[in-house]
Amino acid sequence: MPLVSSSLIDLRPSHGTFTLRDVDADAGVGASKAIKRAWEEVAASTGYEVWVVRAQDMLLVAVEVQTWDSVPDEPPSGTDWLGPVILPLRCATGDLILSDDARCLDDIVAPAGPGNYTVQVFYAGREEAVAAYQAIAETIGKLPVPKAIAYIDENLRGVERYLLRLYPGRPGREP
Repeated sequence: MPLVSSSLIDLRPSHGTFTLRDVDADAGVGASKAIKRAWEEVAASTGYEVWVVRAQDMLLVAVEVQTWDSVPDEPPSGTDWLGPVILPLRCATGDLILSDDARCLDDIVAPAGPGNYTVQVFYAGREEAVAAYQAIAETIGKLPVPKAIAYIDENLRGVERYLLRLYPGRPGREP
């Protein structure tokens, strides 16, 4: 089952979350319930938007979005991933956006265009990111804000990681 595309972005989700949705989604419907569930389970979906909660809000979080033409037949490589959390995502246009409060990745195209998809959310480094931030909190607290942010970005970028795999079909009803 071939991988169609892969995109990578570093996010600093200052409100604790990032989302994946169709650009034309009515993303607000059911958001509060999905956010609450995501705080308990790492990720949740409204059906129109996937919400992911990161473990901390200071370190850059590495997020990769992969699109597949069918159910991936191989486990993710390169790290000790936890998950997946398996979620539905309805795409009205097939043009997707991954975003936090400040940055976005807006060139993600659903492999089969508009329709129903499954998103697998894998994650790694959540506990390590919290511990790493706590270990350097005193050091960065003594630095001016720009230098503290630069120090964090240079030394702790991508400790916390997420992989979102998108493929056609609703969970449990893949084509």
